[in-house]
Amino acid sequence: MSTSAIGVTELFGVSAPSGCVVNESSTEDTVEVKTIRNQAGVTVMAVPMKMAETKVTLRGKGIPALSVIAAHSTVALDTLVATELNVTESNNEHPDFDLTSVSYYNLTS
Repeated sequence: MSTSAIGVTELFGVSAPSGCVVNESSTEDTVEVKTIRNQAGVTVMAVPMKMAETKVTLRGKGIPALSVIAAHSTVALDTLVATELNVTESNNEHPDFDLTSVSYYNLTS
């Protein structure tokens, strides 16, 4: 079975799992911010951390092969790595999957 996408035009750099149908994709960027408060508790400065995170989630139908999540001992900057795979099955429908990949990047470069 080949991979297909229904109503999804952007996979945000993640390869769709073989034998599955992707019907939803999303991306989320996160930057942690440190705040400095004065004696009254009012924030006087907000400083972003040096690292940011991009999380990409693909959702669809089918059962992705477990090899879609490769073992990584190190995470390289600006490289999406599959970190989580959830499969939900029921008697009445095809299996659903959620595949989450994460990339870290340096804000100072």
